Amino acid sequence: VVGAGPVGMMTALELTRRGVTVRLIDAAGGPATTSRAAAIHARSQEVLDQVGLYEAFVARVVHGRGIAFWAEGTELARMDARFTAEATRFEEVWFIDQAITEGLLRDALSARGVTIEWGVRLTGLVEEADAVSVNLQHGDGTTEQSRTSWLVGADGGHSVVREQLGCAWPATPVRPG
Repeated sequence: VVGAGPVGMMTALELTRRGVTVRLIDAAGGPATTSRAAAIHARSQEVLDQVGLYEAFVARVVHGRGIAFWAEGTELARMDARFTAEATRFEEVWFIDQAITEGLLRDALSARGVTIEWGVRLTGLVEEADAVSVNLQHGDGTTEQSRTSWLVGADGGHSVVREQLGCAWPATPVRPG
Protein backbone atom coordinates (compact mmCIF):
# COMPACT_ATOMS: atom_id res chain seq x y z
CA VAL A 1 0.00 0.00 0.00
CA VAL A 2 1.49 3.32 -1.07
CA GLY A 3 0.38 6.12 1.27
CA ALA A 4 -0.07 6.02 5.03
CA GLY A 5 -2.86 8.55 5.37
CA PRO A 6 -6.31 7.50 6.59
CA VAL A 7 -7.22 5.73 3.32
CA GLY A 8 -3.96 3.80 3.08
CA MET A 9 -4.05 2.82 6.74
CA MET A 10 -7.69 1.68 6.59
CA THR A 11 -6.90 -0.31 3.44
CA ALA A 12 -3.94 -1.97 5.16
CA LEU A 13 -6.03 -2.64 8.25
CA GLU A 14 -8.82 -4.26 6.25
CA LEU A 15 -6.38 -6.38 4.25
CA THR A 16 -4.67 -7.65 7.41
CA ARG A 17 -8.05 -8.44 8.96
CA ARG A 18 -8.61 -10.72 5.97
CA GLY A 19 -5.26 -12.46 6.34
CA VAL A 20 -3.33 -10.56 3.67
CA THR A 21 0.27 -9.65 4.47
CA VAL A 22 0.69 -5.92 3.90
CA ARG A 23 3.63 -3.63 3.33
CA LEU A 24 2.73 0.03 3.94
CA ILE A 25 5.05 2.78 2.68
CA ASP A 26 4.87 6.55 2.72
CA ALA A 27 7.20 9.14 1.19
CA ALA A 28 6.83 11.46 4.19
CA GLY A 29 9.50 11.31 6.85
CA GLY A 30 6.93 10.56 9.54
CA PRO A 31 3.33 11.00 10.63
CA ALA A 32 1.53 14.24 9.81
CA THR A 33 1.21 16.70 12.68
CA THR A 34 -1.34 18.92 10.97
CA SER A 35 -4.91 18.16 10.01
CA ARG A 36 -6.47 18.12 6.57
CA ALA A 37 -9.82 16.87 7.83
CA ALA A 38 -11.72 17.58 11.01
CA ALA A 39 -14.82 15.39 10.92
CA ILE A 40 -15.93 11.80 10.51
CA HIS A 41 -19.37 11.22 9.03
CA ALA A 42 -21.85 8.37 9.47
CA ARG A 43 -20.56 5.92 6.84
CA SER A 44 -16.98 6.19 8.10
CA GLN A 45 -18.23 5.73 11.67
CA GLU A 46 -19.96 2.52 10.56
CA VAL A 47 -16.71 1.24 9.04
CA LEU A 48 -14.75 2.10 12.20
CA ASP A 49 -17.35 0.19 14.21
CA GLN A 50 -17.10 -2.82 11.88
CA VAL A 51 -13.31 -3.00 12.28
CA GLY A 52 -13.50 -2.75 16.07
CA LEU A 53 -12.32 0.84 16.46
CA TYR A 54 -15.57 2.42 17.65
CA GLU A 55 -14.56 2.61 21.32
CA ALA A 56 -11.10 4.01 20.58
CA PHE A 57 -12.58 6.77 18.44
CA VAL A 58 -15.68 7.64 20.45
CA ALA A 59 -13.46 8.30 23.47
CA ARG A 60 -11.53 10.98 21.51
CA VAL A 61 -14.17 12.79 19.45
CA VAL A 62 -16.34 15.83 20.00
CA HIS A 63 -19.92 14.91 19.16
CA GLY A 64 -21.50 17.44 16.82
CA ARG A 65 -25.12 17.99 15.97
CA GLY A 66 -24.62 21.21 14.06
CA ILE A 67 -22.07 23.45 12.41
CA ALA A 68 -21.92 27.23 12.50
CA PHE A 69 -19.82 29.40 10.20
CA TRP A 70 -18.49 32.65 11.61
CA ALA A 71 -16.50 35.60 10.23
CA GLU A 72 -15.31 38.59 12.23
CA GLY A 73 -17.60 37.80 15.15
CA THR A 74 -20.74 37.39 13.03
CA GLU A 75 -22.49 34.09 12.48
CA LEU A 76 -22.91 33.65 8.73
CA ALA A 77 -24.71 30.34 8.56
CA ARG A 78 -25.75 27.37 10.65
CA MET A 79 -26.62 23.87 9.53
CA ASP A 80 -27.86 20.70 11.14
CA ALA A 81 -25.18 18.01 11.04
CA ARG A 82 -27.29 15.07 12.17
CA PHE A 83 -27.91 12.17 9.83
CA THR A 84 -31.47 11.31 10.79
CA ALA A 85 -32.43 10.66 7.16
CA GLU A 86 -29.70 8.05 6.80
CA ALA A 87 -30.30 4.39 7.60
CA THR A 88 -27.65 4.36 10.32
CA ARG A 89 -27.40 4.39 14.08
CA PHE A 90 -24.73 7.10 13.80
CA GLU A 91 -26.71 10.31 13.82
CA GLU A 92 -24.04 12.92 14.44
CA VAL A 93 -20.76 14.15 13.09
CA TRP A 94 -17.65 13.24 15.04
CA PHE A 95 -15.19 16.10 15.17
CA ILE A 96 -11.61 14.92 15.58
CA ASP A 97 -8.26 16.21 14.38
CA GLN A 98 -6.90 14.12 11.52
CA ALA A 99 -3.58 13.70 13.33
CA ILE A 100 -5.48 11.96 16.16
CA THR A 101 -7.41 9.83 13.67
CA GLU A 102 -4.16 8.76 12.05
CA GLY A 103 -2.62 7.99 15.44
CA LEU A 104 -5.52 5.69 16.32
CA LEU A 105 -5.19 3.93 12.97
CA ARG A 106 -1.41 3.53 13.45
CA ASP A 107 -2.09 1.96 16.86
CA ALA A 108 -4.55 -0.50 15.28
CA LEU A 109 -2.04 -1.40 12.56
CA SER A 110 0.74 -1.85 15.10
CA ALA A 111 -1.49 -4.23 17.07
CA ARG A 112 -1.77 -6.30 13.87
CA GLY A 113 2.00 -6.30 13.33
CA VAL A 114 2.09 -3.71 10.53
CA THR A 115 4.89 -1.16 10.66
CA ILE A 116 4.67 1.90 8.42
CA GLU A 117 7.84 2.42 6.41
CA TRP A 118 8.29 6.20 6.50
CA GLY A 119 10.56 7.95 4.01
CA VAL A 120 10.08 5.28 1.33
CA ARG A 121 9.07 6.72 -2.03
CA LEU A 122 7.68 4.83 -5.02
CA THR A 123 9.75 5.94 -8.03
CA GLY A 124 8.53 3.54 -10.67
CA LEU A 125 6.30 0.58 -11.39
CA VAL A 126 5.81 -1.93 -14.15
CA GLU A 127 2.63 -3.95 -14.54
CA GLU A 128 3.29 -7.58 -15.35
CA ALA A 129 0.85 -10.38 -16.19
CA ASP A 130 0.69 -11.66 -12.62
CA ALA A 131 2.40 -9.00 -10.50
CA VAL A 132 3.66 -5.45 -10.20
CA SER A 133 7.37 -4.64 -10.06
CA VAL A 134 8.14 -1.48 -8.11
CA ASN A 135 11.18 0.73 -7.64
CA LEU A 136 11.48 2.30 -4.21
CA GLN A 137 13.81 4.95 -2.84
CA HIS A 138 14.48 5.06 0.89
CA GLY A 139 15.13 8.21 2.88
CA ASP A 140 18.82 7.35 3.18
CA GLY A 141 19.13 7.33 -0.62
CA THR A 142 19.25 3.56 -1.07
CA THR A 143 17.03 2.04 -3.72
CA GLU A 144 15.12 -1.20 -3.81
CA GLN A 145 13.30 -3.23 -6.41
CA SER A 146 10.41 -5.37 -5.26
CA ARG A 147 7.68 -7.47 -6.80
CA THR A 148 4.17 -7.74 -5.41
CA SER A 149 0.91 -9.38 -6.43
CA TRP A 150 -1.07 -6.20 -5.84
CA LEU A 151 -0.34 -2.50 -5.46
CA VAL A 152 -2.76 -0.08 -3.83
CA GLY A 153 -2.31 3.62 -4.52
CA ALA A 154 -3.53 5.63 -1.54
CA ASP A 155 -0.99 8.39 -1.93
CA GLY A 156 -3.31 11.35 -2.21
CA GLY A 157 -4.32 13.92 -4.76
CA HIS A 158 -0.91 14.05 -6.41
CA SER A 159 -0.62 10.27 -6.56
CA VAL A 160 2.64 8.87 -7.91
CA VAL A 161 0.84 5.55 -8.45
CA ARG A 162 -1.79 7.15 -10.70
CA GLU A 163 0.90 9.16 -12.48
CA GLN A 164 2.96 6.01 -13.12
CA LEU A 165 -0.13 4.26 -14.48
CA GLY A 166 -0.91 7.19 -16.77
CA CYS A 167 -4.21 7.99 -15.09
CA ALA A 168 -3.34 11.11 -13.08
CA TRP A 169 -6.21 13.49 -12.40
CA PRO A 170 -6.02 16.72 -14.36
CA ALA A 171 -5.44 19.72 -12.12
CA THR A 172 -8.41 22.06 -11.89
CA PRO A 173 -7.61 25.31 -10.10
CA VAL A 174 -10.24 26.54 -7.68
CA ARG A 175 -10.20 30.21 -6.86
CA PRO A 176 -11.93 31.50 -3.73
CA GLY A 177 -14.63 34.11 -4.14
